[in-house]
Amino acid sequence: MAKKKLRQVRHFSPTIKKQVVALIEQKQLNVATAAREYGVHAQTIYNWIYRYSSYNANGGIMMVDKKHQQSQLAALQQQVQQLQSVLGQKQMQLDYWQKYAELLAQDVPDADKKKEAIKPYGTSVTTGPNTDGR
Repeated sequence: MAKKKLRQVRHFSPTIKKQVVALIEQKQLNVATAAREYGVHAQTIYNWIYRYSSYNANGGIMMVDKKHQQSQLAALQQQVQQLQSVLGQKQMQLDYWQKYAELLAQDVPDADKKKEAIKPYGTSVTTGPNTDGR
């Protein structure tokens, strides 16, 4: 008499099922790959998705509140306008200070001579870089 092989029955905990569904929802894993990795039929994975997916929460249909979306859009548009205003003010300040620097440079006729007199440490106006080994 031949012995019959008993079919191995495996049970997965709900936490593992939820983790698999989360990976599928995050597009890190697809159904076929999950079925191969866990050694189950693809339909079993779909059953898990139906039961544990956040998209199927309460078995309901996702409703979108258009008024809420419109108010969010209006708030974001207002924020963009405020930021553009601040950017414009900063640009005006920058232009002002650049013009001020140009006018200041024109008022000082010996500005080029002063630039030559200011040298980095270790250099001299007449002799050039310090070459005495320091």
